[in-house]
Amino acid sequence: MTSHDVATERLRSFFETLTATSPDRLAALYAPTILVAGPHAALTISRDALLGKVSERKQLLDSVGPHTTRLMACEETTLSERYILARTIWQWDFEASAESVIVPSTFIVDNGGDLPQIILYLLQTDVVSVLRERGLLPTAA
Repeated sequence: MTSHDVATERLRSFFETLTATSPDRLAALYAPTILVAGPHAALTISRDALLGKVSERKQLLDSVGPHTTRLMACEETTLSERYILARTIWQWDFEASAESVIVPSTFIVDNGGDLPQIILYLLQTDVVSVLRERGLLPTAA
């Protein structure tokens, strides 16, 4: 295994922690303030506020029914000695409907501290719209 393979596996393991249910484990992955960008806006947000949004998204997904989240792909690009760009593809499988939703996301990870931390989270898909289009969530009123 090359040093690149080891680094890629370490990054994959880091991102698989995003599926953790422990708020403490999840909080450790994010910098105190991060930039979150998506199809409709970009904003800086505190780690605590982001964890609140993650909790809301979990409740939304739980309302659809039992589901699993899997990291399908993780491709990294070194930006500097400190920063890594990571392109990921996630798959959400919903048991009741046998539906799968593919969620591509891009991250910039600060690798300069004791532990890597996400400083940018780019959502490439409006997940709520996709869930509505698939009939997994009711349409907006």
